[in-house]
Amino acid sequence: VTVVLGSLAAYGFARLRFAGKQYLFYMVLASRIVPEVSLIVPFYLLVRSIGLLDTYLGLIVTYIPISLPLVIFILVAYFETIPREIVNAARVDGCNRFQTLWRVILPLSTPAIITAGVFAFLTSWNEFLFPLVLTQTMNSRPITVTLLDFVSEFSVSYARMNAAGVACVVVPVALAMFFQRYFIRGLIAGAVKG
Repeated sequence: VTVVLGSLAAYGFARLRFAGKQYLFYMVLASRIVPEVSLIVPFYLLVRSIGLLDTYLGLIVTYIPISLPLVIFILVAYFETIPREIVNAARVDGCNRFQTLWRVILPLSTPAIITAGVFAFLTSWNEFLFPLVLTQTMNSRPITVTLLDFVSEFSVSYARMNAAGVACVVVPVALAMFFQRYFIRGLIAGAVKG
């Protein structure tokens, strides 16, 4: 969800002209400066009021605004490196803005999209505070919060905690190793403007 929304927003910031574009872009980036601890009560009240407390959908709704600014930042930097001539050629061939995004920009941006998706996933995977507050049962808790259940008032189950810790690390490491070749291209290409 974050990559889809981030792709559309990044295309708008990178290729469209509208009043207040730079101001809005900096506001999106500045939203990451706000400490997550200060957002937990408003998010709790919001998720509770729409009836998504203790659900996966409630967690997804809270993860989107946390990782969306990072995805937009990565994709804007990459979309700006794509030559305008390619975009103009697609427009001359009859593509509208959405078709240009879908048929030209997104296929050329595969490394950046994969990089942004992996970063969004890792941001959500490593989140601890929101799932701790927004979930109450084992059915909806992610594994990162489930580790806390191995600690009781009088004992700590080190063997189970270590096994669950290894299970927590396997997915991000496997993901990073599988997409490793895209990371360098996805991050470096957006850093150098042609």
